[in-house]
Amino acid sequence: MKYPIYLCAPLLVMMGVASTVYALDSNTVQVAMKANVTASCTISTSTAAVVLDAIPASDFVGKKDGDPIGNSKVFKLTPTCYGKQNYTLTLTPLLTTSTACIKTSADFMRFCLSEDSKAIDFKNGSATLTKAVADGTKTFTVMPQVGKNNGVTAGDIEGGLTIIIAPQ
Repeated sequence: MKYPIYLCAPLLVMMGVASTVYALDSNTVQVAMKANVTASCTISTSTAAVVLDAIPASDFVGKKDGDPIGNSKVFKLTPTCYGKQNYTLTLTPLLTTSTACIKTSADFMRFCLSEDSKAIDFKNGSATLTKAVADGTKTFTVMPQVGKNNGVTAGDIEGGLTIIIAPQ
């Protein structure tokens, strides 16, 4: 440093005196307090598993890829949010799919999902829906669809999705 020490010394002494004087002369102090209140949401479902009625293998005969099979079931989601009026639902199939419907354990069948008669598209991996808490419980319909009809094998066919709620 190019400044002589005798020029810096008074400044250092005054800084110490100023803070000392303030501390000695003050009989009050203010303390700021702050909290970050975050919005939170939870969802509950009417069922942990949607089990469709039995589908006869003959229902696949003469059908092509993408044809619906009229054997649907519904499930309900009830949102609860605090601190926000809107929320998003992110729905992600458990198995990666290249179609609008949820891939299952068998290529010959998929599960399509709709909410308020609007099909939910999973081509991009997941789907996000923005809803208002005031709208209440949401009803989803699961509809089976013919997949790659390379032969039907009797047995349990499974698929599923993860649903995440977040305040909006």
